[in-house]
Amino acid sequence: MTTDNLNHKHKKPISNILYAAIMIIIAIITIEAVYFLDKLNNQPVPPITNKPIKAEVPKKATIPEPPPNITIKISGGGLHSLALKSDGSVWAWGFNDSGQLGNGSNIERSVSTRVTNLSDITAIAAGSDHSLALKKDGTVWAWGANDSGQLGDGTVVNHPTPIQVKGLTNIIAIAAGHSHSIALKNNGTLWVWGFNHYGQLGDSTLVDRPLPLEIKEVKNITAISAGAFITVAIKSNGSVYAWGQNDTGQLGDGTRLNSNYPVLIRGLKDVKAIASESFITIALKTDGTVWTWGQNDYGQLGDGTKIYSAIPIKVSALSNIIAIAGGAGHTIALKSDGKIWAWGANFFGQLGKNSDITGHSTPIAITGIDNVKTISCGSDFTLALKNDGSVWAWGSNDYSQLGNGTRTNSFKPVRVSGL
Repeated sequence: MTTDNLNHKHKKPISNILYAAIMIIIAIITIEAVYFLDKLNNQPVPPITNKPIKAEVPKKATIPEPPPNITIKISGGGLHSLALKSDGSVWAWGFNDSGQLGNGSNIERSVSTRVTNLSDITAIAAGSDHSLALKKDGTVWAWGANDSGQLGDGTVVNHPTPIQVKGLTNIIAIAAGHSHSIALKNNGTLWVWGFNHYGQLGDSTLVDRPLPLEIKEVKNITAISAGAFITVAIKSNGSVYAWGQNDTGQLGDGTRLNSNYPVLIRGLKDVKAIASESFITIALKTDGTVWTWGQNDYGQLGDGTKIYSAIPIKVSALSNIIAIAGGAGHTIALKSDGKIWAWGANFFGQLGKNSDITGHSTPIAITGIDNVKTISCGSDFTLALKNDGSVWAWGSNDYSQLGNGTRTNSFKPVRVSGL
């Protein structure tokens, strides 16, 4: 046996002992590590079992319900009313002699009914005997009376269902007067059509127009309104222009002369909203104050007198106003707290004073309704849209314009049916 063989025989046992020692050390380190991690997590190490592990089944995704279909806009006309729902449908009620309800008939409706063949609507406007709607694609649709071409289809034939106004695109706002219509394009230009006896179209003529015509004398318009026989526009700088009938000073230019072209209302600035009805005009400034001018037989200017004014005067008792509207002889304003204030004529209960029909030449708060989102006026009635989407009305109801299923006047707010 050689020396190498002897060395090899002696090395083998030593290697086995060393290997065993290393394995013992590794085992001790592993046990200590497990113990340390167990203490760190403060959780016991789960025992090893033969039970099958259940796979976690993912929970079924919850599909949100669609938003409720509620009323989002309202508009009062001569003797009829319109409502726009969040699904883009339009509903109407009241007088219908010219088809202004848009349901294909001439039958009066005492509850709201849907306007036929009309969808994707974003704005509405009720005139005396005709109605307008703006689609989200920028086109305008009209129905009802058309004796002066106010439907804008190139004819003077009434239509009891909606038809498209010719030649208009990219429209962002609409308004309807007694028998004329106006539309604002997204480039700030104004387009008009219909009755023009008092120059309310502003084209320097007194000729009716059955098709839309651009009024090039005013540019950069941001808001519009149509009274019975006048048109009013706000420019981007907050100034106001008006034209048409002016026998009660409703143009606000200091005269009582009609104008068939736009005239600047001097001394009025920072205006953000405008409203006009039969013989008065109302302006809402950015500071929340209200200014009025025109007829004042019933105190509808709100200055405590019955004196006409051909220039704007401030309604001193009001502040924090966010919306305005006017009827044939009454005026209303909505405060930021959701309360409505009203003044002027009250023969039919349009001021909402319960059984009291006394008129007021200064604003009074309307009780029995709050949380109001927006307002509108018909000739002798008032409309309010609440935050919950319900619509309320009061005043004259001889042609079912309150929409509560009756023909009885109401001196307090009643809910419109079917909305």
